[in-house]
Amino acid sequence: MHVFGVDSDSVSAAGGGYELTVTYGAVTRPALATPFDIDVHRDGGFDAPITIAVDRRYMRIWDENGLYPAPSAEHNTATEVVWEFDPPDGEHLHVTYDGRIEPALQSGRSGSVTVLDGTEVVAEVEFHTRVWPCGGCAPARHRTPRGRPPRRPRTHGPDLVLPRRVELRLTDPPAVRRWFSPTSRRGAAADRGRRARPTCASTPTLGTRRR
Repeated sequence: MHVFGVDSDSVSAAGGGYELTVTYGAVTRPALATPFDIDVHRDGGFDAPITIAVDRRYMRIWDENGLYPAPSAEHNTATEVVWEFDPPDGEHLHVTYDGRIEPALQSGRSGSVTVLDGTEVVAEVEFHTRVWPCGGCAPARHRTPRGRPPRRPRTHGPDLVLPRRVELRLTDPPAVRRWFSPTSRRGAAADRGRRARPTCASTPTLGTRRR
């Protein structure tokens, strides 16, 4: 399993002279191109249009780029997207759905593909695509732009990152003294109940009498 990319798998079923094989993304991530191919085989070839129905809820996890070959007719029911294809040359109809997983998707989804003969189901497969959360999908406020170092802490104002012990000096800017004064709630919490002490004999701290 490719944890950081796309892992594909296939499922098959047969009935009514048809053999259906679906190759799908077993594990993928949001915004990644992921395989979704449908192959229908019939011995002796096809003498009538081929009708394929796909789970409508499963189709909602995709951003579509194209469907090849293009269906000759298409319609939706309450639960399925139904494509009708003209008979191809040979014994195989190979349908490629070109798309990527919806970028905002953060969970997987199960799906099914059915081959219909009129309204009768002749072959059906079920599968599940697991979508790992995207590693780059964190909210923007938590991201650091690539190539840019993290922002350094401010030296004043409400973002000031304090050491464990707060020591205020008379030479500190007035805004810092007001914000972290031991008599304020912030100053008391930051100082953890300890009174500020001078760092040297020549530089007294606020509220401390020089001896």
